[in-house]
Amino acid sequence: MATASDKAANLPYLPGYTFEKKKNSYGKTQYLSKNAGLSFIKANLKQNPPTGLNIPRPTANKTEGKGEMKSSTPEKLPAWVAYDRKVLRFYAFFKETVDGSPIETYRVRKCVFYYYLEDDSMHIAEPRQANSGISQGVFVKRHRVQKSDGSGFISAKDLKIGQNVKIYGRVFRIYECDDFTRAFYADNEMTQPASEPCPKDHFASTMNAEPRNPKKSSNTLKTFMEARLGKCIDRNTRKFLENDRKVLRFFCRWDDLSMYGETMLYILHYFLSDGTVEVLQIKENNSGRDHFPALLKRQRLPKNTYEVTPSIANIGTIGADATYYEVEDFLCGETINVFNREIKLCACDKFTSEYYKKNLNIDQVPDLPMEEESSIKRKTMKPPPHNGFGSEEDSLGSFLFLVPKVPRKPQKKVNDNGRTDLRYLAKFESPSVQDMDRRFIVTYHLNDDKIGIYEKNERNSGFIGGKFLERMKIKNPQTNEWFEPAEFFLGAVLEINKYQFRLIKADEFTLKYMEGDAGTFPHADIDRIQKQLREVFKHKNHQIRKVFRGMDEDKDGKLSYAEFKKWLFDNGFRLNDHQITTLCRRYDSDGNGDINFVEFARMVHQSDKNLL
Repeated sequence: MATASDKAANLPYLPGYTFEKKKNSYGKTQYLSKNAGLSFIKANLKQNPPTGLNIPRPTANKTEGKGEMKSSTPEKLPAWVAYDRKVLRFYAFFKETVDGSPIETYRVRKCVFYYYLEDDSMHIAEPRQANSGISQGVFVKRHRVQKSDGSGFISAKDLKIGQNVKIYGRVFRIYECDDFTRAFYADNEMTQPASEPCPKDHFASTMNAEPRNPKKSSNTLKTFMEARLGKCIDRNTRKFLENDRKVLRFFCRWDDLSMYGETMLYILHYFLSDGTVEVLQIKENNSGRDHFPALLKRQRLPKNTYEVTPSIANIGTIGADATYYEVEDFLCGETINVFNREIKLCACDKFTSEYYKKNLNIDQVPDLPMEEESSIKRKTMKPPPHNGFGSEEDSLGSFLFLVPKVPRKPQKKVNDNGRTDLRYLAKFESPSVQDMDRRFIVTYHLNDDKIGIYEKNERNSGFIGGKFLERMKIKNPQTNEWFEPAEFFLGAVLEINKYQFRLIKADEFTLKYMEGDAGTFPHADIDRIQKQLREVFKHKNHQIRKVFRGMDEDKDGKLSYAEFKKWLFDNGFRLNDHQITTLCRRYDSDGNGDINFVEFARMVHQSDKNLL
């Protein structure tokens, strides 16, 4: 008769056709026993706990086909028991590229591999190194590390001295292991090669270098006790006892040649007891500067600043080879370098002068008097060119002041010339055919030196009259300065905004104002013009009528301004239009624009009278 197990064996291996095997014992096998609070292996086990790499792993004891875990037998201990607290330790390094450094191209970073035999996990730690500037410590946290090719996890068989191990994109070179790791591999019939030397980078060689001038650390209490027992006092102590409270004082200056620099005065103290220097600033009242009493606190002053500048290359040896200023280096008239400031020693006090004469046989000659600050050449910043927006004075305020100020108006000039305007009739200097008949009224405002131009409306000219130039201040292109009132006179050619204007006439008020202010308008000075006429009529005052007839070309008994001007030019006497107009206005008594014989005779006799 077939049993239930035989029937089950004939059923197909499909879901619902199989039966679960019943277990008689569901307990977990115990391998350890407790005694006095300590764990011991049970004594009834027949075999000792096996050692080595052949102990079954929880991840490696799978059956073929069904994928079920084999049941653990009491004869073999699991790895977490056999290898509890057993760790393999390897020493490795990898090279890291250094960019932007002129002294090194790569850096060697040392690491330690910790491989835990109980679960095949590992973690990587980087020992901390002082002053490395790198965050060091745990490099890779503890876990099972997968191989770079993805074929599995890294095991103890993959770690060997002299091999490269690639972990997460970094290639580590194993160069050494500890004694326990070597013994473990030897017990399992696997030997580790000999250790390899670890390469050194520039930083490591600098850190391991011995100080060039090692100095013994001094202990104050030790020195005191040795002195009490009779030890000889060293040179520094003798120097301190002989020169205590002896200070050399120099008066010096520093010329700051920067753009906004000034001449600063200092007092330099040299302490003979220890060779230290301090530089104090001389406070000046109402100087506009905050009082910083010390430019340099008391310390030894190096001749070369870079010898005491901290850097990676001289860690631990800063100032070892530095040369410092001694008492022989401080001479009046010489300059010393105080941390890249060239300070000139100008004079010293009486005690300092006597000390140099007595001990060093040096005469300290004061380098006085000091140069005036105005004679020192400093860098100047030129204002930027005007961009055309607003007035030039307004734009210049943003350059001269941090907070721009409104330009001040000359109030006296505004009050004296509030409504005084000089008006001239002008035309183009070299006009084209269509611009020959255009006429302009040029107005010069004396209260603010601004110029305005108005074009006259001429019929059938083709041009619409009106405002030609807005009232504004204009610079003369020839002098690059603002136009002055003296530049406006009859016959003058003015270049305004690329246009050349010739002044041909002026109104009556303008001519009278210019004649009344001969100091400002030299072309309207009648006395100056008469002095020039003296030589012309010096020998002709007895032939007045003959001279008059020679000047009168149209024989109408009158001299026009043009005829008078032509005669002066023919006789080598050069007067501009405004001077001739002023001269004619002076002797044209009736103001009709012509000079008759009576007026001409008065002019000649007046010149002769002035001559006498």
